[in-house]
Amino acid sequence: MRNIKINKKINLLKLITILLFLIITVRITDIQIFKNDYYIDKYKDTYKYVYSLTAPRGRIYDRNGILLVDNEKINVIRYSNINIKTSDEEKIALKVSKILNEDKNEILKRMRSGYSFDLKTIKENPSAEELKQISELKYDCLIIDFEWVRSYKTKYFLKMFGTVGNIPYEKKDYYLKEGYSLNDKVGISYIEEAYDEILKGKKDKYILKNNKYILVNEAVNGNDIYLTIDIKLQEKVEKILESEIKKAKKEPNTKYYDHSFVIVSNPNTGEILAMAGKKIVDNKFVDITPEILTTTIQGGSSVKGASQIVGYQTGALKIGEIRRDFCIKLKNMNAKCSWKSLGLINDLEALKYSSNSYQYQTAIKLGQGKYSYNKILKLNPQSLKKYRDIFKEFGLGVKTGIDFFESTGYSGNKSNSELILDYAVGQYDTFTPIQFSQYINTIANGGNRLKPKLLKSYNLKNMNILTKVKSLNSLTVEKEYLDRVKKGLKMVMEPGGTGFSYIPSKYKAAGKTGTSTSYLDLNHDGIVETPATSNIFVGYAPYDNPVVSFTVISPNVKLAYTNSTYKTAVNRKITYEVAKNFFEIYK
Repeated sequence: MRNIKINKKINLLKLITILLFLIITVRITDIQIFKNDYYIDKYKDTYKYVYSLTAPRGRIYDRNGILLVDNEKINVIRYSNINIKTSDEEKIALKVSKILNEDKNEILKRMRSGYSFDLKTIKENPSAEELKQISELKYDCLIIDFEWVRSYKTKYFLKMFGTVGNIPYEKKDYYLKEGYSLNDKVGISYIEEAYDEILKGKKDKYILKNNKYILVNEAVNGNDIYLTIDIKLQEKVEKILESEIKKAKKEPNTKYYDHSFVIVSNPNTGEILAMAGKKIVDNKFVDITPEILTTTIQGGSSVKGASQIVGYQTGALKIGEIRRDFCIKLKNMNAKCSWKSLGLINDLEALKYSSNSYQYQTAIKLGQGKYSYNKILKLNPQSLKKYRDIFKEFGLGVKTGIDFFESTGYSGNKSNSELILDYAVGQYDTFTPIQFSQYINTIANGGNRLKPKLLKSYNLKNMNILTKVKSLNSLTVEKEYLDRVKKGLKMVMEPGGTGFSYIPSKYKAAGKTGTSTSYLDLNHDGIVETPATSNIFVGYAPYDNPVVSFTVISPNVKLAYTNSTYKTAVNRKITYEVAKNFFEIYK
């Protein structure tokens, strides 16, 4: 009896299974045979709108309306596989491969890539003869189309324009959320990437009708942008860099010197008027301007303006205080001295003549230390934090806020007494060239740390939108202290000062020179161990009403220890020529 019940259940399951398979079979037959055309039309309707490969992006101008980057239309051969059988596709690919002189399989790979009803690109920028022969095939599936590419009207500032390309895989989720399609072309570096949302245009829109694509909406240009860059000044700066670097390479002790950076800025707005980095490689110049945002270097004496502020603000230094310049000798360490014995000097003269000893004494007082010759010096480790906190207010050791990827520099994690002394004279942490520019701008404009700007304005819906000056913070130091430092920086540029002859005296500049230690990997073992000398200059003019700031950096101008004492003056020469040309343009 029990076996009979089991058999009935098994038979029932078999019947249900057969019925299910029968229903599925009928359904598949209905879809694939009787209603095949209906569902194909439905699928086509889903993808009935197709867009062109690219749209014309907004043009890029300099601050004076000079066109720098435009668009150029190039022809492309595209393919539509609507109602094309596999066998026909093989024949078409063979004919196309012969015209384009390419492997048939490569052509097939392009015809079968992407989504089924997408238009596929077979070749960009074909020759006139190739276009003629393709059109003579008279295949509706082969379409002569076009796309937009960037056209450059200048050879200067090229690296910073960036590039346009396919959406990077690692950023696809971001772009999809922003409403982009995965086959869109986007800005993938520097200006093109930073302002892609403004520059991107709207692509041609096609509708699928009677197995043909018909244009329904023409492409719309992206919005134009105007940079803060003065391309005429930029050209001058780049030429000066190449000329002075080339001349310096003929001088002694310059074997390892090969590049310099320049930033010319408006300290009252943060606008960058010119920005360039040049490196000589095998007697040819390479554009390394983007490294202004990422390369790091110790500031040397160029940061003494900020160091002096630390002293005033913490009470470790009094305005007008007179001190004797002498070498600081700690136990088991080499003596720490100024570049020469400067005798009795006050706080202004300490900046004018660039006294290291004066800054060491401030750091010792700040750290509540007691100095004795050749003895151990103990300083409050919090002293380093006090220095760093005020330096950051100037933009040293923090991101500047510029609209591109930037480095913050190296911040050491040790805080012994010697390192605190080193920090006070710019020989510990490292900073980027753009940070030095922000630092001197903050001093020049009276205490506002402004975001560096490369975008001046842009056109949006027939409106010209001027980007605003953005203050990131104001100095928390007393005005009299900042004014005192500015007076000292003015004296730096006068006869006897370390910055004299860096900028023509008639332009009444203020500034600070710096010499720091960098390290080279001469053994190519991945370890930097050979010390070299680097030069830094930061300054502004006129000192009583600044309209411009200059930051000039030349790393590795000399190995630290050589038999010869000769050191190239390339940093001074670059600064002088850049300043002279700026004022010739902006009379």
